[in-house]
Amino acid sequence: DTGATASIRLTAVGATAIAILAGAYAYYHQQELQVRARTQAEIDEVSRLKLTGLVQWRTERLGDGAVIQQNPYVIDTVAQLISGQATVTATRAFRQWLAAYRTYQQYDRALVIKASGEAIMFDDSSATISPVLIGAAAEAIRANTVTLQDFYQDRAVGAPRLALVVAVPGPGGRPSQAALILRIDPDAFLHPLIEIWQGRSHSAETELLRRGPTGVQFLNALRFDAGRALQPQPTDPNGTAIFARAARGETGPIEGADYRGVDAIAFIR
Repeated sequence: DTGATASIRLTAVGATAIAILAGAYAYYHQQELQVRARTQAEIDEVSRLKLTGLVQWRTERLGDGAVIQQNPYVIDTVAQLISGQATVTATRAFRQWLAAYRTYQQYDRALVIKASGEAIMFDDSSATISPVLIGAAAEAIRANTVTLQDFYQDRAVGAPRLALVVAVPGPGGRPSQAALILRIDPDAFLHPLIEIWQGRSHSAETELLRRGPTGVQFLNALRFDAGRALQPQPTDPNGTAIFARAARGETGPIEGADYRGVDAIAFIR
């Protein structure tokens, strides 16, 4: 009887221990699911707000270009500069206008160039023009349009830049012969907009990616690898890393390895 009682007690204790462990595991698993759900919801909301901010920023820049393109003062003065009829006073006044517009609208350089790449006006003393901007200006002039040049590495400053490129029409609606370029330093506003994370986190970050034929480029400085920005990042077409899945065009909530190989939760838009 004593042995049977001991066996019953051991069985009861064993069953109780198993029940406690099972309950603890269920509780832990439920907590894990709740934390993941909260994290995913936060990432979803942050990504939505970041994307809204980026779209608004881009719309404002293109709006600047549309206003400039219809400005009679700009149209007439550029035509005079191209024909060589601009007086010293008019040239000086236009350079001052460019400098003031650049400063107050938070651009970091302003210039006017022909489709050939020849510069006819600078707001500074530098004569260096990125080949990327020359190509963008030629294209804008051909299409008589306003474009936003995407991220490129500007050799003149050794850092990433963007640019607003405005084809300036001739007087009376004649075809464009020159483009006004307003260069943009992304560190002034765009990068902070992308990188600042509301709330406390030791690992959270926002990554702006550009898809290419063989992989992606990170367009902003990464939290744990700032030097990777604008460097080509080859991707495995069948890879499970977050940036590889972004390169394939996947969107929405996902889990996978980040650029460091660390498991992470992400939302791709």
